[in-house]
Amino acid sequence: NERRIASVLDHSCLLKLNATYQDDEHIYMLTEALMGGELFSLLMEYDTFDNDMARFYFAQVASGFQCLHQLGVVYRDLKPENLMLDTEGYLRIVDFGFAKMIADQNTYTLCGTPEYLSPEMVMTRGHGLASDWWATGVLLYELLHGTSPFASDTLMDMYKLIVQSTYTLPPKMQGQPSGKLINGLLVFDVAMRIGGGKDGGDEVIGDRFFDGLDWDALYRKQLPAPWVPSLANGLDTSCFQNYTDDEKPWADINLDGVEVDHDFFVEF
Repeated sequence: NERRIASVLDHSCLLKLNATYQDDEHIYMLTEALMGGELFSLLMEYDTFDNDMARFYFAQVASGFQCLHQLGVVYRDLKPENLMLDTEGYLRIVDFGFAKMIADQNTYTLCGTPEYLSPEMVMTRGHGLASDWWATGVLLYELLHGTSPFASDTLMDMYKLIVQSTYTLPPKMQGQPSGKLINGLLVFDVAMRIGGGKDGGDEVIGDRFFDGLDWDALYRKQLPAPWVPSLANGLDTSCFQNYTDDEKPWADINLDGVEVDHDFFVEF
């Protein structure tokens, strides 16, 4: 399913799938290399983003979701760890393991990261594309404030806050376009949620939070990114954490029967 969805995506904010390979046990997906690392790591370094920085990244998420939803795909796994940066500092949405083609129907599987689940997902009453827009409200809050709006000591306490849509905007967001957008996204009633109506993602893209943003320049990568990775070369992995061999689950994969092209990276 992940391969099928990734193979039809063609958008500057969505991970590009170049090719797939298969043996008797595994499917291998060759994607573009995003050497800027995870947005999560950058957020941990900054603690919080200012309004312009958050808007730059959030706009790309919103645009990517709009594309997915136009294809009838619900993403269902938004979190900073699944947002990666390229060598120019631009964002890609990655990991379509929980994505599902549902068109305008509802689906009932409970999946995703707890902090980002919408009320309808927590209550397993069926969720659709609008559940992704709820998750973007959580993301924007986290980018600007550094924590989840529903942070709790226990998972059950968190779920209670989610289904009650109970959270507090920090003073710096109150009355601001960012706070108003968050309030509009974190709405229990799907029909009243920004992005949940007939206009879908157009309602999000057209929000006042994006006033002054040149969308065409964003798509063409003509806007200066707020952060650009400093890389020695195209294979520099310094933006990623180091892992020991025993942390690599792929170390025991049997590659017998897989044709290896030893010249694949010649002249890379």
